[in-house]
Amino acid sequence: MYTTQIERAFSSARECHRSAAVAELDGVSTEDRARVQHDGCQYTKRNASEISPSIMNDQPTVYIFEDDDPTRAALSTLLSEHNHAVVCCRSAEDFLSAYDARQAGCLVLDEQLPGMSGTALLARLRAEGRELPAVLLTAHAETSLTVRAMQHGATTVLDKPCSAVTIGDEVRKALRKNRRRQRHRLLAADAQQKLARLSDNERAVLMLVLDGVPNREIAAKLDVSVRTVETRRSRIYKALEVDTVAHVVRLCINAGLIES
Repeated sequence: MYTTQIERAFSSARECHRSAAVAELDGVSTEDRARVQHDGCQYTKRNASEISPSIMNDQPTVYIFEDDDPTRAALSTLLSEHNHAVVCCRSAEDFLSAYDARQAGCLVLDEQLPGMSGTALLARLRAEGRELPAVLLTAHAETSLTVRAMQHGATTVLDKPCSAVTIGDEVRKALRKNRRRQRHRLLAADAQQKLARLSDNERAVLMLVLDGVPNREIAAKLDVSVRTVETRRSRIYKALEVDTVAHVVRLCINAGLIES
């Protein structure tokens, strides 16, 4: 049903310009979301002025950018029925002014948008450190566009028209990628916070431990006793909340202190 609905919407996009009750961007909780009916389709109505920091880490949200009313409504219904929280955005500019990078999710966006284009939005988010995985839709998937979109964070570029199954699959992939990225950010923040507990002397020992230098050589390099090195290593383990060198290395990789 949804495949037919979406393909019909894609095929009539250039001819059909009926007005729609476009859902506004917001991050309100699921239970507060109102439903708005349009041509048999439902999509979430949200208000950009009501975003609350306390719900930023709730259910991942799929943000839809599509200026054609029937296509936007069909996409919103499809993704809502797959139990995704959905937000339809009026413009890239409205989204940029309200989006918080702590909110998990992904984008489904058309390349041809009023004002800022889809790839321009992706480039802006990446430059600001607020990158989100994206499924880019376009009627003309040229190689240069595909390369540019992927460089700026798109997980795929789909030619219009495309099936509901394809869109659903690609959105799930984008959300999985975002979950992995969110987890990495949390691990990095936690590791960096723990490393900040170390004194300069302890950090000096840590860097030599990471280089595989034995305690005796560390003591010689730092002009301290072996006992002092052992004491500092013990303090390092306690501060980092680890009990093996392998755990120390993993934490430092998570923090970006060393490369994996």
